[in-house]
Amino acid sequence: MVLHSRHPYPRHVRVAAQLQREIAQWLMLHAEPPLNTDVTITRVEVAKDLSHADVFFLGHEHESADELELLLDQIRPEIQRVLGAELRMKRVPRLQFRWDRQYEHAAQVERILFELNQTDNS
Repeated sequence: MVLHSRHPYPRHVRVAAQLQREIAQWLMLHAEPPLNTDVTITRVEVAKDLSHADVFFLGHEHESADELELLLDQIRPEIQRVLGAELRMKRVPRLQFRWDRQYEHAAQVERILFELNQTDNS
């Protein structure tokens, strides 16, 4: 027997969207600089069993990816605690912060395409 959900998206996708909103809001309201000003949560990927979540972020100016990742990892227990109190879930996925390299790769592809276009026009 196949059970159909009334939701158009699987639960782990809905949880990912909610985690992204909650983490970004918490950082903006409660974190110390540079985490409240220089970090953007770009996406969250949650395991189908909801056991863990990769939280992807970008830094804007001052800190390196490694420094920001270390700072986020230091406050991870506090974020986990707040999420546990805010979300209506039995268990909040274990968060793992990761620098989002998607944008770097996209910029690199764009640069290569631009250079190819320049050589074609020469």
